[in-house]
Amino acid sequence: MSININKGPPTLLIPRLTKEYIRDGFKSLDYYALFEPEVVLNFHWPDAVLFALLSHVKKPKHILDLGSFFGTLPFIVEEIIRSSGLQEQFDWTLVDTGLYTKELATAIRNNTPVTGRYLNINQFNGWHEDNVPPWKERVLFQKVGKYYLPPSNPLEFNNYWFRLAIHYKIPKPHMIMYESIEETQGKKFDLIHFDLTAGAYELSKNMFEYIIKNNLSDDGIIVFDDMRPQHPNMLLFFQYILSTDFKPIAFSTGKIAMMRKKYKDNFINKVADEGLIEIDYTRDSYYSFQLCPGVESNWGDFLDIRAN
Repeated sequence: MSININKGPPTLLIPRLTKEYIRDGFKSLDYYALFEPEVVLNFHWPDAVLFALLSHVKKPKHILDLGSFFGTLPFIVEEIIRSSGLQEQFDWTLVDTGLYTKELATAIRNNTPVTGRYLNINQFNGWHEDNVPPWKERVLFQKVGKYYLPPSNPLEFNNYWFRLAIHYKIPKPHMIMYESIEETQGKKFDLIHFDLTAGAYELSKNMFEYIIKNNLSDDGIIVFDDMRPQHPNMLLFFQYILSTDFKPIAFSTGKIAMMRKKYKDNFINKVADEGLIEIDYTRDSYYSFQLCPGVESNWGDFLDIRAN
């Protein structure tokens, strides 16, 4: 593949990883937007940066967050883009059955222990009053006994996002939530975040086949989470995807973006046009991609985010 690298400054300047990555990377959100209690699972800054970069380049008409948990991805992505001085908002559809938060809310309301099927005791205790700043009761959550109560259905989540945006004085992303993919009624998405239960091979395989048939635009990108050795069944799932016409387009530390192979070159060219491919590896202050030739496989060329 031959591309013309834009040697000028990149269109999106995202700060590199530091010890204080949330403080240095975000302008409005802070540590408490994501933690105490945890409203993100295994948050890792370079993985969030990958999705922000893809969103910026792809300019998707519609984004699907499949397995959205607390719905923080739209807030994080749009905050990252704002931190670069740009104003980009997207149309987000979130889908999550709410198994985690429903179990947590039920245990708190009924004063019963969690089953351990979806949550462990440490996650449950994270919602105890000793582990949550008191101001969050006034701003974000209700309190039942000695525990704060999480949202557990689309209406409650929408209220939570509304309050979160007001507290941090930022625009609330354009987002709507459903509890099943069927409720989207075949809506087409240009960019999908795929984050189901890690290790659930059959669930992931069946959902992948469903969304590429019903919900993904032809040149759409799917970003898969948890593609790491600690989740062997996810690597098996990755192997299955490679048997289709989907091939890797970009990697971060824990996520792999994939799309149909015939559309890859066009997307990589768009990344180059945005100045987000680095050829001399000297941009130490912000994130960029390395272009890796795919000559040893049928993947084709792919991008590797510089997260080291």
